Amino acid sequence: LTIFLVFAALVFKTLYQRNLLFNSLGAGLMFFLFFLLLVLITRGKGMGMGDVKFAFFMGFGSLLMPFTNLNGFLLNLMSRESGSGKTTVLQAINSIYGHPKLLLLNPKDTYNVRMQRLGVMQNLAVTMDEITNMAPDQMSQQVYDVTSGRGKNRLKQHDNAERLNHTKFQTGLVTSSNRYVTDALLSIKGFPDGELKRVLEINVKPDARDDATWARQHFG
Repeated sequence: LTIFLVFAALVFKTLYQRNLLFNSLGAGLMFFLFFLLLVLITRGKGMGMGDVKFAFFMGFGSLLMPFTNLNGFLLNLMSRESGSGKTTVLQAINSIYGHPKLLLLNPKDTYNVRMQRLGVMQNLAVTMDEITNMAPDQMSQQVYDVTSGRGKNRLKQHDNAERLNHTKFQTGLVTSSNRYVTDALLSIKGFPDGELKRVLEINVKPDARDDATWARQHFG
């Protein structure tokens, strides 16, 4: 905890000296450090759900994606049990920047809508709920798309020329499902090495200390 506080102080000093403290990047970074501090404190008190906290803080960490060589990632929260809190975590991530429910995508949304949302959010985390019934080939395509950093290029309607592609992003897509994404990918390929390297999955287990009523009041 002491090392973290020293690091946070150095970050604060650097942002202040470079006049970055009050712009979107500086504010997002300080929020991320603040909530990371809360994680360290609650962990010291013996509180669990570390994986869920990790997923939630991806909502803050996605702001730092431009400082990496990565265009995106897919983080899937998997649980075969109802009431494990998967959707609540996605709504909590959305609540950082906007409406908890209205920002939540689902597989019924068209491919173009999903890619457009990534382009609009750019460096803000995007969430999609219940991808369990998504076809394995569509799931494979989604994994590749979120790590490509851009939407598909298109031609102009009446000219043999490309449109300007403004759908560009560096962010993470956090999803939930009742089965592992890797199992779905393995069902269509012998060993989908490319997709597997682009997916991180967390097995979410229900916690008896969770309060669903309190969570809905605060996160929708």
